[in-house]
Amino acid sequence: MIIKDSQMRNVTSHPLFGSLKGIQVRSLNPDEFITPEDFPEQSRIHEISWVEMPSGTAIPEHKHEGCEEAKIIIYGMGMYSEDGFQEKVDAGDVIITQKGLNHSLENVGHYPLVYISITIS
Repeated sequence: MIIKDSQMRNVTSHPLFGSLKGIQVRSLNPDEFITPEDFPEQSRIHEISWVEMPSGTAIPEHKHEGCEEAKIIIYGMGMYSEDGFQEKVDAGDVIITQKGLNHSLENVGHYPLVYISITIS
């Protein structure tokens, strides 16, 4: 299956933390944007997003009650926080966040932080 850019939408706010404040997100939610014939019904994928965070921006602390999340860092440098633990992340790193854990990500570099986020139930 190939998902084209035209099947993704620009997201300006997030249901868990509100306004994205300058962060650019292109998102695909199979439940909303692809017909059942196009996307396997048994798939556990909840959402796929391409995220570009300018320097100094942050995804505030939040948690996913029903989903796990994987972030694949494509470009840039950030500070990832999860339930009180912090660690620097950069290109090539993969972040796995389990259901129900508080987490956030801040761009602490001078260049955009770009990553792919995949949430699964």
